[in-house]
Amino acid sequence: NTDDISRMQLLREQAKARLGQALEPPGELSQEELRELVHDYQVHQIELEIQNEELRNILLKLQETKDQLALARDRYARLFDEAPVGYLVVDSNEVIVQANQTFADMVGEEADRLHGVGFADYILPADRGAFHGRFRAFFKHPEGKELDFRLIGMNGELHVRCTAKDESESPTSATGEPWKRILLLVQDVSSRVQAEKALRNSEQQYRELYEHAPVGIFESTPEGRYLGLNSEYARIAGYT
Repeated sequence: NTDDISRMQLLREQAKARLGQALEPPGELSQEELRELVHDYQVHQIELEIQNEELRNILLKLQETKDQLALARDRYARLFDEAPVGYLVVDSNEVIVQANQTFADMVGEEADRLHGVGFADYILPADRGAFHGRFRAFFKHPEGKELDFRLIGMNGELHVRCTAKDESESPTSATGEPWKRILLLVQDVSSRVQAEKALRNSEQQYRELYEHAPVGIFESTPEGRYLGLNSEYARIAGYT
């Protein structure tokens, strides 16, 4: 810190002055002057030892802080890379600034090779137009919004859902202007999409069987109020 630097500067100046005095012919020194000179050097020797001990303590604390920062950085890197969802940092031009290994595995690439690549390059061509049209508004105010589209996955087409948030600390350009970037969470929802599609197909099949059954079918409350009925029951009952 500043105080340590000032003290060291003062010690250097004192040492330089004393060295200059030592190089001059000493002349005749009295016994008292010799005792004072020896005492003075002993005091400064102790001061230097104290300063060295303080510096060793400072260096030890700096090393401990450095180790803690390195540990925290490694922990963050592992969490970022091993997260069960894809993480991307994307700029306003849809360019990938950083990607975790989970997203890289989705598209069959190495994570470090995705830096500087356009995100849209991995979007299914049929979905790119809609993505470009919505991305600008999404980028400007990402909180609470979602983007659904399909990726060109390593093993085929992937349905993904993206949510995002602003980076808490954005770097600045050479002119001092902030470079806005967003952190994009990419979740593979292919199995959910397939399940929803299967459910819709099942409901459609049930509806067709219900409507075209050769027997009358109806639903009602326990009191006998109709909730639903098919065409054959309406025909039997004489109603539309």
